[in-house]
Amino acid sequence: MFSDRIEMSAQQLIDAVRSAEFFDLVEITEPEPNALRLVLAEMSVDDKAGGESSPVPRALPVRRGSRDRIFEVSWERYAAYTVLNESYDSGNGEDVFEGNLFRIYSKSRYLQFVEEEIENVVFLAPGYKHWGVVCVNHIVHVIAAAEPRIFHR
Repeated sequence: MFSDRIEMSAQQLIDAVRSAEFFDLVEITEPEPNALRLVLAEMSVDDKAGGESSPVPRALPVRRGSRDRIFEVSWERYAAYTVLNESYDSGNGEDVFEGNLFRIYSKSRYLQFVEEEIENVVFLAPGYKHWGVVCVNHIVHVIAAAEPRIFHR
């Protein structure tokens, strides 16, 4: 998608995301069978906008700006993925993860579900991990054996 893209490691993305305030899920596609590609746009609080039109007093809108980064995150092969409306996320306190907007889970209900319900996931994808991408309107959970390829512009 990007002609001027730069590949990043998962750790570099986690570091970049830690400096971001919000992300918008711009696009989700399966470019090939069992491959997944996300396009994420960084968003910032628009502190120049007045909060008068907001239903929440003194709230400021979150918007994409010209200086905000765009990331492409893709898994060559996944075992499972789920997209949730972020409003319905339970925020389960039992889940254990590293990161904030881009997470790597070491323990999660979704990982447990996949292990229990997909009998041969261990054989298809040894060493798989649970990745989570938290956006303003969506949360994407991905179970994959390999780290994603990550690019930004």
